Amino acid sequence: MLPVVFSESAKQAIKKLDQLELTFRVFGVMPNGHLAIEGFARDMRGEEPFTGREILIFEQENVKLYIPKHHLKFIEGVVVEYYGWDEEDQESYDESRTYLHKGFECLEHASEIEGLFFSRTEVDSIVNKVFWQSHHGAYFAFAMGGAATYLDYLEKEEYTHLDIRNAISAGFSNLD
Repeated sequence: MLPVVFSESAKQAIKKLDQLELTFRVFGVMPNGHLAIEGFARDMRGEEPFTGREILIFEQENVKLYIPKHHLKFIEGVVVEYYGWDEEDQESYDESRTYLHKGFECLEHASEIEGLFFSRTEVDSIVNKVFWQSHHGAYFAFAMGGAATYLDYLEKEEYTHLDIRNAISAGFSNLD
């Protein structure tokens, strides 16, 4: 059994595919306390921020899921919705600027967050995406610099969702 739930529209889209591969990550905690989960529409086990992490593989029919073991309990039960996808979408698709991957997107997820932690590589990837969606060039570099300085100051190996939020805040403050 798969640890995620596909909406009816997602199930219909999956039937039309030869295979769907999704690599999941917890992106953070939303202000309402729900989790933001991202599901990339490809196998990313050999890429940052997934390299070096134990990845669990789930398969059922033409669906293959990759989930970091340390985030499985937070991702379990997330609903994956399908919003449609065509050639025009593919032409303008930039994975680093969206949470909608090949038409699939995870809905906000009510989950317990106790024990949720992130590696520095995961934090850097999340912060990078937040700033890249909002800024280009020098602004992006200044924002990343502010966030990195904050994270370096913490001198940790594992970070919380609050550390991520504060790093993003520090990055945006660095633009003033």
